[in-house]
Amino acid sequence: MSQYDAFISYNHAKDKPIAAALQSVIQKLGNPWYRRRALRVFRDDTSLSATPTLWPSIERALRSSRFMILLASPEAAASQWVNKEISCWLDNRGVEALLIAVTDGDLAWDNTVGDFIGHGSKPLPRVLTGRFNTEPKWIDLRAYRNGADPHDSRFIDAGADFAAAIHGTPKEDLLSQEVRQQRRALTLAWSASAILATLIALSGWQWWEADLAKRKAQIAEQVAQAQRDQAERNFGIAKTGAEHVVFRIAQDLRNVRPLRAGRVWERRRRLAVAGCARGRPITNVELNGVCTRCVHSKLRGGSIWGRERDGRHVGGRSTPSVAELLVQATAIADPDCSGVGG
Repeated sequence: MSQYDAFISYNHAKDKPIAAALQSVIQKLGNPWYRRRALRVFRDDTSLSATPTLWPSIERALRSSRFMILLASPEAAASQWVNKEISCWLDNRGVEALLIAVTDGDLAWDNTVGDFIGHGSKPLPRVLTGRFNTEPKWIDLRAYRNGADPHDSRFIDAGADFAAAIHGTPKEDLLSQEVRQQRRALTLAWSASAILATLIALSGWQWWEADLAKRKAQIAEQVAQAQRDQAERNFGIAKTGAEHVVFRIAQDLRNVRPLRAGRVWERRRRLAVAGCARGRPITNVELNGVCTRCVHSKLRGGSIWGRERDGRHVGGRSTPSVAELLVQATAIADPDCSGVGG
């Protein structure tokens, strides 16, 4: 089973940049977006690690490759390593899987001789002399030797010749597939950009909402603090007023002179006398808790005489005077006259 799809043989001194660009184009042409590369191409700078056996490693890579790409130039034709690689390839694969790209020099096919002839500096190595039965198609890359851009459309078109041969697909189909892949990649890129823009807008909106909520919370906290301060001020004012009222009440209570019991009795007796002076006969007056009838009866040494009819006393002696009753009641209620006067 082949490990590599192609092996690139070139001169390091002159053709390293163009070899790297060509490797990039061949690997990416016709490559689906979900794969790293469509073809695996061997190039010593990218495929070989440090090893004490350089040639055996290169020889194994040559034997496990399906195609060989030769970057032909006078420098490559004079290179010992390039000639050695070509010889190994011819011994194992032949010229049927050899693809040629000219980076410098003149290459021309002579139908009479049936081989390439050199005008001046011949770009092909000597080991290829007489190896071709018919003229092969070679790709002219001389315009890109001083600098090759793997994104240049003309260079991609030149690289598509090699990629199509390796894929076994017509060049136009491969380029059409590449166009479709590019369109799909562009669509995915635009979709990703739209999603990213949406996420950025959503993040910005969420940040704005969070900032607005934060500012509202700060305002609410300030309002609550103002209300607490106002409540504390109102409480202080109410407390001061209450303390002042209590103090005034205490001062007023301290200045009140207590009434003696005798003065209370004297006032009640005067009210009774005033009532009699208005012409209302007293038939049953209670003075200091003692009924006048009981008092009169007790003073007369007997029970209450007579009867009352329609508010008037009937029978026996006439009703005593108010003054007499008051004097008698006073004598009975307060025999020592301790409650009279101040």
